[in-house]
Amino acid sequence: MLRKILLIAFTSIFAAVFSGAETPRKPSAASTLLEKARRGDAQSQLQLGFAFFQQGNPVRAAYWFNAAAQQNLPEAQYNMGRCNQNGYGVEKNLHTAQKWFELAAAQGLQPAQLALAKLYLSGIAAANDAVPPRPAIPPDEKKAYALLEKLISQNIPEACTIYAGNLISKHYAETPPEKIIQLLEKAVAAQHPEAMLMLADYLLSRQDHHRNEVRARALLQKAAPASPAAMARWAFVVEHGFGAPPDPAQAFELYQKSLAKEFSAQAAVRLANYYFTGRSPIPQDIPYAVKLYRQAADTGHPEALYKLGSCFNEGIGLERNTEEAFELFFQAAKLDYPPAQYAVGRCFELGSGTPQDDRAAFYWYYQAALRYEPRSLLEAGRRMLDGRGTDRNPQQAAILLEQALANGMTEAAGLLAKARRMTQPIQPAPPPVLRFKLPQQP
Repeated sequence: MLRKILLIAFTSIFAAVFSGAETPRKPSAASTLLEKARRGDAQSQLQLGFAFFQQGNPVRAAYWFNAAAQQNLPEAQYNMGRCNQNGYGVEKNLHTAQKWFELAAAQGLQPAQLALAKLYLSGIAAANDAVPPRPAIPPDEKKAYALLEKLISQNIPEACTIYAGNLISKHYAETPPEKIIQLLEKAVAAQHPEAMLMLADYLLSRQDHHRNEVRARALLQKAAPASPAAMARWAFVVEHGFGAPPDPAQAFELYQKSLAKEFSAQAAVRLANYYFTGRSPIPQDIPYAVKLYRQAADTGHPEALYKLGSCFNEGIGLERNTEEAFELFFQAAKLDYPPAQYAVGRCFELGSGTPQDDRAAFYWYYQAALRYEPRSLLEAGRRMLDGRGTDRNPQQAAILLEQALANGMTEAAGLLAKARRMTQPIQPAPPPVLRFKLPQQP
């Protein structure tokens, strides 16, 4: 994976630098290049670094990139930034990577400006174990936006997606939707698949007049040939009927195509669901479904972790193992996947795969209830009503039970009535009516 990341990063630079020049293959050409590099020719050092990169020799590649970078060659400075960023041939050091990117960016190298903007947005964590320790560098959106706006003015579509992505992930509520849509539409006009995918997701996330399922569907379909991730998302849209009636058969084919091009945890999980249930016209194949769940779970996909945990918990396609089931549920629960949070609560309640613990059970039921998981709304409300695993709170219980009932949990009706009775104020008894007798006249 590291080699692939670096290859993409480096070849985008070298394609421009060498205008299609081939890495020297003849011994005489290689000797000439090496001699020129040793004499201090920066372009030869850069080319030699790339030659070693192609040969899979990270230490020598980084050595020659560094030699050229020290001579202020921006492409070499960018490549050294990538080496430090990924620990390729040198120690992984984001602080040093940022310095190299800054040097190359100052000379106008666009890939370096993009890489630098990303680091400004994310910030850099402290490296306390380093010698000497390296302090944290906080995010700096102002610097990042200045770089991105400059690149956007130069019609660099990736700058639009980085800018819009940061606004969506960190400033969704306060950013005018028109600004995000405008940024992404600019990149879409440049036929940028990532922008198409991001804009489609954004349009589907809206719950106002900006929501546009038809446009989102069209964007995903357009991006799909160049992006397996977009194809998987398009399949999801087709499966669930966004922008058109649902078509499970077409969605199944799209999931298969996406998975054949590139492994996608989302596509693997959705495809596994087809095989697990045997949805017509797909025959049931539980062993293959479990295999797909396991592959997706290995990437940390929360639904896959939960589904694989369910297979272990129920002994479907696997030997029953409640301890393994709990571990998988717990991993998914920590990723805020509500069904897994409910499952963890259930495990703690029953002592299945973990020691019984009412307080832990309530905690996880309540976490899932905050995300409107229906069963958890019921269970958290029940425990607040009874004071099991938490303090008794009939007022809060009533709120949760109302939500549970609204989400189809009919069992909540009786509990809700009880909670309401417990929250009604006790009316004091009226004072006795005093009766006076007038004294009789003599």
